[in-house]
Amino acid sequence: MFAGKTVEEAANMRKGLAAAIDRQYIVDTVGQTGQKLANAFIPPGMYDGQGKEFKVNSGAYKYPDEATAGYFSPAKDLDRARELLTKAGYKFGEDGKLSAETPLHVNYITNKTSGHSKIAEIIYDDFAELGIKMTISLMDWDTTLAERKAGNFDVARHGWVADFNDPINMLEMWSSTSGNNDAQFGRFE
Repeated sequence: MFAGKTVEEAANMRKGLAAAIDRQYIVDTVGQTGQKLANAFIPPGMYDGQGKEFKVNSGAYKYPDEATAGYFSPAKDLDRARELLTKAGYKFGEDGKLSAETPLHVNYITNKTSGHSKIAEIIYDDFAELGIKMTISLMDWDTTLAERKAGNFDVARHGWVADFNDPINMLEMWSSTSGNNDAQFGRFE
């Protein structure tokens, strides 16, 4: 999906795709249990090494919040998505959809549960508003895990739960040598 893109263009693609998704709608219609939107790798309530909440510890490091870190609105922002995708080299027609000159196709893999397939369908519809084509690959759980570990995806459903109350539970999976780095962060061929 990022072939031929610079690092900056790839970053704008990821941000543009994120801006196209109505995350609050997913929480409200699929989750329906008042979940909080994830806006960082460390969830609220996780402790630091001093027994204080990591995100609000008054130490020298101030954890970024939504206002200071530039997080997107929980609702989709198609204008922002177009702006970022344009910076990534994509062109849009007068109808607001991608030009045939610069198509974008996303392969989304997820396991076969009703909630995850509904989320995939919502993302599919959100992307379609911009003319982005998306293939939804529904797989059994073991296949989904294997495909993520192998890096055989453009976008993959993922979830994570901490084993104990320490930020390392959430941060360790972003280490390039971690066996839990299914996102392939920092791994190069």
